Amino acid sequence: MMMRKGKTPQDRLINVYKAHYGPVIDIRRNPTFVKNFLTVGDSSIKIFSEDCKDSPIMWTAPQVRTQTVPYS
Repeated sequence: MMMRKGKTPQDRLINVYKAHYGPVIDIRRNPTFVKNFLTVGDSSIKIFSEDCKDSPIMWTAPQVRTQTVPYS
């Protein structure tokens, strides 16, 4: 997870999450609850919170094809 206000690469990198087994296709931050963000990859969608770094707070079962999803 990156911070937009960081000036150096060390300042920008906050946490590394074990999100998916393959590449992450899309990341979207919740516009209302900015500590929550959604990731899409390995045929599943996962929602993370910056407060819970161990695992996602919600996820979907693997789907046949998942590429992007709007966060609202």
